[in-house]
Amino acid sequence: MRSHVIKAVFWRNLASYFSGVIGYLFIVVFVVACAAAAFSPRFFTNNLATLDQLSEYFPLLLLFIVPAVTMTSWAEEKRQGTDELLFTLPANDFEVLLGKYLAVLAVYTIALAFSGFNLLVLAWYAEPDFGLLFTTYFGYWLAGGALLAAGMFASVLTNSVTVAFVLGVTIGAIPIFVGKLSVAHPIFASLSLPDQLKEYSLGLIPLTSLVYFVSLTAFLLYLNEVFISKRHWSGGKDGPTMWIQYVVRSVSVAVALISVNVLVVKLSEAFPLNLDLTTEKLFTLSRSTRELIGKISSERPVMIQAFISADVPREQVAIQKRLKGLLRQYDREGGSRLDVRFVDVTPFTPEAEEARLLGVQGFQVPTDEDGRRGVQEVFMGVVVSSPVDEVVVPIFEAGTSIEYELTRSIRTVANEKRLTVGMLTTDAKVAGGFDMSSFRQLPEWRIQTELKKQYKVEQVPADSPIDEKKYDVLVAVMPSSLSPSQLPNLVDYVRKGRPTLVFDDPLPVFDGAGTQAPRMPKPRPGGGGMMGQFNQQPPEPKAEEGKLTSLLKVLEIAWDNGEVIFDNSGKSLHPEFGDMIQPELVFVSTKSKNKSAIHPTSPVTSGLQEILTFFPGNIRQRQGSDLKFEALLRSSPKSGVHAWEDITRQSGNPFGGGGMEINNNPRRQLTDEAFTLAAHITGKEFKGHKGLNVIFVSDADLISNQLFNLETSQQLPNLRIDNVKFVLNCVDVLAGETSYIDLRKRRAQLRTLTALQEVSDDLRNAQTEERGKADAEAKEQLSKAQERLTKLVEEIEKDTTLMPQQKTSKLSIARETEQRKLDVMRINIDRDRAKKVEGIEAKTKQQIRAKEDWIRWWCILLPPIPAIVLGVIVLSSRINAEYRNVEADRLVKR
Repeated sequence: MRSHVIKAVFWRNLASYFSGVIGYLFIVVFVVACAAAAFSPRFFTNNLATLDQLSEYFPLLLLFIVPAVTMTSWAEEKRQGTDELLFTLPANDFEVLLGKYLAVLAVYTIALAFSGFNLLVLAWYAEPDFGLLFTTYFGYWLAGGALLAAGMFASVLTNSVTVAFVLGVTIGAIPIFVGKLSVAHPIFASLSLPDQLKEYSLGLIPLTSLVYFVSLTAFLLYLNEVFISKRHWSGGKDGPTMWIQYVVRSVSVAVALISVNVLVVKLSEAFPLNLDLTTEKLFTLSRSTRELIGKISSERPVMIQAFISADVPREQVAIQKRLKGLLRQYDREGGSRLDVRFVDVTPFTPEAEEARLLGVQGFQVPTDEDGRRGVQEVFMGVVVSSPVDEVVVPIFEAGTSIEYELTRSIRTVANEKRLTVGMLTTDAKVAGGFDMSSFRQLPEWRIQTELKKQYKVEQVPADSPIDEKKYDVLVAVMPSSLSPSQLPNLVDYVRKGRPTLVFDDPLPVFDGAGTQAPRMPKPRPGGGGMMGQFNQQPPEPKAEEGKLTSLLKVLEIAWDNGEVIFDNSGKSLHPEFGDMIQPELVFVSTKSKNKSAIHPTSPVTSGLQEILTFFPGNIRQRQGSDLKFEALLRSSPKSGVHAWEDITRQSGNPFGGGGMEINNNPRRQLTDEAFTLAAHITGKEFKGHKGLNVIFVSDADLISNQLFNLETSQQLPNLRIDNVKFVLNCVDVLAGETSYIDLRKRRAQLRTLTALQEVSDDLRNAQTEERGKADAEAKEQLSKAQERLTKLVEEIEKDTTLMPQQKTSKLSIARETEQRKLDVMRINIDRDRAKKVEGIEAKTKQQIRAKEDWIRWWCILLPPIPAIVLGVIVLSSRINAEYRNVEADRLVKR
């Protein structure tokens, strides 16, 4: 190949394309179409700084834009007869072909570069992941390059530009729509151009897709070569024979390229051949995951069936995208040993029914989009199965580590041996069951359900010595409730160096009343209600008055079961919740003024961001202790201590359980000290046994169902706590099972449209203020009405002219009359208030929608401006040059 020949053909075709208005018009149309697709209303609904909407429609854009670029490449040459002149030049067919292809590729690249102004617009309104955006545009370039070869092949078949365009659309439609035939055979999906393009929009450059696009381009260019060279051999006596020969050659080239693709796919099953350019490496499977997939036996292959709604509310978009992206990596990594089946689910379809039959349940998500409130059913779960076992993950909730859930499920169905966690039986009733003291059915704690997904969980009775060889980790929740005969069994187990996780709490509220506090007596056998009051049988005493004295002595720590910690930093960490946050709700956060609030290097806590505790206690290491005391969780310096007498008071309900109430407004005095809420205690060997290995957490509410639900729900979207991750990390570290810890810590940064979010937040704050004013006005009106009633009653009572019976009757009539007026007024006020609030909400939505529309139009109108300016400059200079070359006497004088 001679480079100067290729350059000559390249510059000739590139210059001819931009010699008129059509070339610039094409770029402007292309850029506007890209911007309109990228910044569609759905873009603002999803609130993610990506080009997902453009990626969805880009193959269809290529279907019409690419033929418009390539239709003149050969057809115009034939129509004008310049093809004969072109082929008589001292250049071979392949050099001419390559020059023309590079020219149309350059035109497409220039158009794509101008559409890149979308990225600048995106960067102005958000903080996008530029690694992801680069791979997205690189995928666009590869896909366009392949279809350009198809468009040139269509152009070489005819001398009509119009026919070339139609043929280009037809040929280009084959790789774009071939995936629709995947219902007949899965191989058609792998031949689909949109399917191959998807991973680039996730921030990946997969070698398999790269080879696919290069192969498709090479094959179509070879067909171009065959047809432009047929003038050499088609006219002779051997023409028919040569046609057969070139058909065989073309089929052979196709088979060879398919073989290369298959080889690369097989190679990718053994080695990770994806380049992940996302900032957080979101779609790079961890080493432990790849090792686990590599251990899957071909005799027991794993099947993942993913039931995912195609259309999800804004809050679910990021989870949906990451779930799909990771599942593709599992599918690619697993090869024949692990197969992933994607099922797009919509409500009331056979797919939805299939999902329910397999255990994947749809969950209702409140929506408030486009000014319409409603509830949308969303499916986002997987069924992981093998010939010997099956695990269902019914819902991937907010805060869920997707890779961790998938990898853990694969490990379970792959029938690997699981470690055993023992749950000590205490009054906390973590395992659920029927509670004889209160005569009610208690649910199983969700943290135990979570542990069962990874470990073999067994209940451990505390009435007898605990088998030190049977359990890899023992979990004891509220051991302060153990009886004098039970606590020594736990202490002996801990003394022998067995890994133990202890949760105790000076004031637990998971039962709703704090009746399980260590300083409270055990409930009577008949319960805390009326039956318990009349039951003469005394309650069973707690060991060491619930102080855990013997256990604390072994651990060489101090813990006062009556001290409750409060922390005033909660409102500054989450001002959006206002008065909902009381100081007794202690937020342990990396954003607090205590840099060691969450231990930065411990495998238990590194990577965690925020833990929420209710009424926690304080742990201190005793002076002279030889044990290693590692503080895992600490409060901020804006903390203090409540004494038991300050935070509790006697219940006014004679039948209330335990006769104790929590004082919600205690006197709070700051100590400017950070307190330790959880610690990892390890140390010396004892009589041949391993050294102590205990994690002591002074809050049992941390693992309660209430906080578990708060972590996994999306009712408070600005609250992302890591309680469940913390507990699972504790168990893993104690068990020596650390392969999943890094998986739990992986989290994607939520890249939203920050500029729009700020505007929305300001409008929402204004809406909140307006609603507050409306509430205040309603309260003021009711207060005035109540004052009028009170004044009227006082006047009647002071009227000395009335007899007692008359006064009583008049008071009764006045109260009844005024109360009716008050009730009517209250109804009217509530109606007016509701109307005002509804109007405020409607106005806020209209303002947000208007801001979105304003931004959208700017996003659409700004990107084509550079192309228009360049076109005007080039064409103006060309016109001026033409006028300069015309003799003066030939110019028309007016």
